[in-house]
Amino acid sequence: MLLFLLLPAFLPSALAQEAGEAELGRRIEEIIQRGGADKGFWGIEVYSPARGRVVYSRNADRYFSPASVTKLFPTAAALELEGPDYRFRTLVGARARIDRLGRLLGHLYFVGGGDPDLGGCALPYSPEEEEDDCDPTAVLDELAQQVRRQGVETIMGDLIIDQSFFSMEPYPVEWTVGDLLWSYGAPVRALSLADNTLTITVEPGERPGDPARLTWKPDSRFYEILNSTWTAGETLLWVRRDPGSRVLEISGPVAFSLEPKEVRELRIAIEEPSLFIGELFLDALERQGVQLRGQIRVNFLPAPPFTGEQTRLLPLLLAEHLSRALVEDVTLVNKTSQNLHAEMLLRLLGRREPPEAPLEERPRQPHEPPPRRGDGSTEAGLEVLRAWLANAGVNPSDVELYDGSGLSRRNLVTPHAVVRLLGYADAQPWGPLFRESLAVAGVDGTLKERMRNSPARGRVRAKSGTLAHTNALAGFVETGSGERLIFAIIVNHHTLPEREALRLLDEICAALVELPPEEKKIENRN
Repeated sequence: MLLFLLLPAFLPSALAQEAGEAELGRRIEEIIQRGGADKGFWGIEVYSPARGRVVYSRNADRYFSPASVTKLFPTAAALELEGPDYRFRTLVGARARIDRLGRLLGHLYFVGGGDPDLGGCALPYSPEEEEDDCDPTAVLDELAQQVRRQGVETIMGDLIIDQSFFSMEPYPVEWTVGDLLWSYGAPVRALSLADNTLTITVEPGERPGDPARLTWKPDSRFYEILNSTWTAGETLLWVRRDPGSRVLEISGPVAFSLEPKEVRELRIAIEEPSLFIGELFLDALERQGVQLRGQIRVNFLPAPPFTGEQTRLLPLLLAEHLSRALVEDVTLVNKTSQNLHAEMLLRLLGRREPPEAPLEERPRQPHEPPPRRGDGSTEAGLEVLRAWLANAGVNPSDVELYDGSGLSRRNLVTPHAVVRLLGYADAQPWGPLFRESLAVAGVDGTLKERMRNSPARGRVRAKSGTLAHTNALAGFVETGSGERLIFAIIVNHHTLPEREALRLLDEICAALVELPPEEKKIENRN
């Protein structure tokens, strides 16, 4: 009799709740059946923390290439393991004394500490910030001033660019040759500047047939730039740089009617930033009246852990620069999908010992060869990341990563693993900072131009990802009723135009926003 009395009150609520989730499933299925999109391989999981269950799932336990959604893994791990307030140290020092004539009787060491934003141009993130107004060499001038204030007038030895904080691996495995020319494939070094990128601005000449006008930042003589452009009726540019060469050739027509706001910018990766930074720092020293008698050299030898004890290796500390808080760099990475910074965060993790993983997640057989630890390599960073994920409740077998940015085509994750990661992060003290680091639909970052006229505008915070035939989006949705959903959407192996693929992902987000609220169960106690 009691069961009979409870059923009428319980069934409408349960049925309405199931109907809402079933309707969500029907809407998502309709979206991915459109325009041949179903020929791609779709993986989706949507989890409701309030309901304590998955409200939609499709291939959620299968492997997918995540593209830049990969960045969620190292950024979350860095926030927890290093802390939101962690600051990178960049040092200038010596192992010799300064005599009464202002001569440094030895080498000057410029030591990188993994600061992804030594130029100070892109942080703190603001969608209105104009990076063009930034001087990426300002920190070099600041450090040179500190050196001069310590009484140094002449460096009798060499200027040594010390890159030993990270392993001597500029690129993760599986990055393609075509990636390495452009800024999104810039090499990873412990001492980096201006994202290890040369930004070349191309403007038309005064008359048709005239060479285009080229300017670049940072201003440097490091590259010889050959201008093979001409002013014409269209813009079609090519860039050539042979491996190991310091010659850059820019060729092709530049449209005569190019408006100032349409000026073309070419963001080209600097193949070896060490010497590039060394030359810029030497210029900064010379502006302060400090002369170098020796030459610029680079050190890649392994370094011990980079802590306060690092000054033991440089008994004479002449200058120091502390970065902004790590959380600001995490925000830049997740909002703008900055590859170099993501890779540098992974290398930072690689300076640590891996946390102890749960017993059931430890490898049964020893690694052959033994895993690398504490050397700032990609492999060491991934070892730390795998152990951290196991402690965070993410099955390590659901995550197979080869880099920190998502540019590697070998990366594989399951949508379920992404949702578990986001759920773990959401429950941590740093969770609000992590959520705020994600792009907001229709507002900023990589989602600024997406979902602007959609119910999802301002209600989706997510990390996007794009590679050839791959699109992904993962993060948090606030429904119309205020419920928070955690989601991961990945589609691989599709042939849709990118604009169409993004539109379908955005429509799914709109469907999530419109998920009806869960009705409260009311017990009839009569």
